[in-house]
Amino acid sequence: MNLKAPENPDSTKAILLLGIAIVLEVGWVFSLRLTNGFSRFWPSLLNVLLMVLPAFCLARAVRSIPEPILYSIWTGASIALVSCLAAVFGTDRFVFGKMIGFVFIIVGIYLASTAK
Repeated sequence: MNLKAPENPDSTKAILLLGIAIVLEVGWVFSLRLTNGFSRFWPSLLNVLLMVLPAFCLARAVRSIPEPILYSIWTGASIALVSCLAAVFGTDRFVFGKMIGFVFIIVGIYLASTAK
């Protein structure tokens, strides 16, 4: 997969859907705490929606992006974004080892997506 701006509208749509799936996945992770162990109805409903919607976006994006690339970008970006936001909002510490891990995730995604 080429990381440059695609000229094919289907590829552009797939990348947009992938980005939406990443944002929804991050929302899902952060909404887990609001459910209080799924004992609160509305936060639990929101959590389930945020769990299902990324799968829908990925199912549409996989038409243009190969599964290994799609999955590696989705999971890698989600992990990095959740960890960074948790550090910013004070629910987790941001340490040097995590930064190195994020670098490996980003390099791995780049290598996987540009390999021929």
